[in-house]
Amino acid sequence: MEEFFRKRLAGLPLLILVRKQPGFYASIKDCVQGRDQCAALKQHLGAILVSWLIVMLGYFSVLPFEAMFQPAYQLVSQKTDAFLSITAGTDAAEEQQSIPPIELYDIDEATYRDWRSPAIIPRDKLAFLINRAVQGGASVIAVDINLTYPDTPDNDRKLGELLKSLNESDDPDAPVIILTRKLQRPLNANKQVDHGVVFSLPPSFLDAYLPVQKKVFWTSTLFNIDDDHRIRRWRNAEVYCSERGEFALLPSLQLMAAVAYGYQWQGGDPADALRRVEERLARVAAGRKCDGTEPIASLKAFYAKYPANDEAIQLEHGEHSRVLNLADFGEAERINYRIAPVTDANTKSQVVVTSAADLESAPVKLDVLNRLVLIGATFEESNDLHSTPVSSDPTPGIYILANAIDTLQGMRESGGAVLMLGPIISLLMLVIGALLIEREHKLIWLGCALLAFFLVGVFAYAPGGGAAALPFSVFLVVLWYVMLESLDKFVRKKHEHD
Repeated sequence: MEEFFRKRLAGLPLLILVRKQPGFYASIKDCVQGRDQCAALKQHLGAILVSWLIVMLGYFSVLPFEAMFQPAYQLVSQKTDAFLSITAGTDAAEEQQSIPPIELYDIDEATYRDWRSPAIIPRDKLAFLINRAVQGGASVIAVDINLTYPDTPDNDRKLGELLKSLNESDDPDAPVIILTRKLQRPLNANKQVDHGVVFSLPPSFLDAYLPVQKKVFWTSTLFNIDDDHRIRRWRNAEVYCSERGEFALLPSLQLMAAVAYGYQWQGGDPADALRRVEERLARVAAGRKCDGTEPIASLKAFYAKYPANDEAIQLEHGEHSRVLNLADFGEAERINYRIAPVTDANTKSQVVVTSAADLESAPVKLDVLNRLVLIGATFEESNDLHSTPVSSDPTPGIYILANAIDTLQGMRESGGAVLMLGPIISLLMLVIGALLIEREHKLIWLGCALLAFFLVGVFAYAPGGGAAALPFSVFLVVLWYVMLESLDKFVRKKHEHD
């Protein structure tokens, strides 16, 4: 064994990364200046290449167990708050050159007071706003108003008949309508809300008008609320127990809106795209029974339980479109807060905001032709104001939805492309480490590694991108250098004793 350490490990090429002579920087300098035949530099580069291959073996080995690193990744991703605060309200026109801004029909304070402050948004008023968007040429209309509970019979009928006619329309240019309904937890034996079981889906007064989803689709607008009561993440779909006693998935409004608009803008059929989303989600549940008492640890854990979770949802029309893998669904999708509410201090926004009160008195024109129109409330008594990591003022829920849609629209990299950042990051860290450690800059090297760890966590996240293991690529490089340093000291100590 001593012979092995003395003769074999002493000449191990990998150890050249941590030895001071010949140094990596010196070998580069000598090779450039022609002092030798670049043999030392080749030895360094060979050691870096072998180290990189070993680190990559570890990196791709841990990718299947990415969920193990979610707690650390969540800690890192919280540092994005400062970054998002800087970018909130910025204009990303260069990123979205071909996509027009989102339109918002806003039930604001003026509208709410004109409507005499109703307890429930009047269904006839909502029918007017939807019909106005239809007449204005909108291609996708998303309604962020809970339509579980009824209004007056006459108002309900007006809205129901309008939605029924739109749902059954044979006009290929008829818009897609995305509606919102409530999910609720069942009661336990003590008649209290049981937070440990799956949701149920209460009936809506519109169910009789919409027995089948053809061009009108139901969605959820539930978000994650962190311990500090701020909203940072969305949930792409919600698990619930259907009336048939089977698991089912209700997609999110932002997912369906992004898919429909992505297909429409690129010449596809948005209604057909949303029906395919529904079919994929139905295959995930696959008719499995539920009794209303099964605890679900997390959405991600639920999707991972079923064999269909490797399917993907296309976010836009085209053979090479961006996708979201169902296996990536869960609670890790960060909202890139870029769209700020319009205020007296901020008169510019990435959405075009029109007060619902102004629409009631303005003539009809094609002002939202082929656009995505959101209909939502921002008045104070809506109980839909939330804290976000980018603003000290409460943010209306409709703006959080707009930011989630905007994030999905701006997602340029697929999960595989994001994960391939790991090899690039690791190679750069190995080269930087070789230069710094040889010059006795170990503390600087560790500081750079810590900074890189957080920066990767901040900038490399992507919705459904599966980037939780990316910061770990930096950690693997640091661990590799620590192992080499320890082995180098061991070999040197062995030679000193010999």
